[in-house]
Amino acid sequence: MTKLRPVAPSNPLCQEPNFANFGIKVPAVTLSFWIIKILTTGMGETTSDFFVRRFEPVLVVGIAAAGLAAALLMQLRARSYRPWLYWLTVVMVSVFGTMAADVIHIVLGVPYLVSTLVFALALAALLITQLRDPAGRILIPGYTSDVRPLSAALTAATTSPNKSPKPSNFASRAPSPRKNPTRQSRL
Repeated sequence: MTKLRPVAPSNPLCQEPNFANFGIKVPAVTLSFWIIKILTTGMGETTSDFFVRRFEPVLVVGIAAAGLAAALLMQLRARSYRPWLYWLTVVMVSVFGTMAADVIHIVLGVPYLVSTLVFALALAALLITQLRDPAGRILIPGYTSDVRPLSAALTAATTSPNKSPKPSNFASRAPSPRKNPTRQSRL
């Protein structure tokens, strides 16, 4: 019979993740941020429409999906904020999001009301997931340094397909040090 050993606390699999190594990878949310965000959303929509109407749509959607995947991968691996990389990712979310919305509405015939409700529910689920710590508590943004970059990217992706220029407020917040590491707010 094999005797089971307790896992050592020094095992990285047993420790809470340290998100401080991710660094701040988003710009400050200022007036210029919103102007650039609105412009990139408009640019993404018109770019999507241009390529889908000018070239083979299936090929273009595939290329846009690959471009979005590459931009997201680079953004997630970045150690710090790089403006060109951040805004490239935002543009690719807008381009591919517009294409995805067009496929849903034009090709599949899904009504706008249905897709809006589905995306709203997906966004709500992602925000709730993003705000939970490993112990299952819901954290107040700005109170802890807990940042989940993949969840933030998914949140941004769910806001784009319905052509809404509103990125997740939680996805754009910079991590802040905990006010009291032993106290966490519970909702």
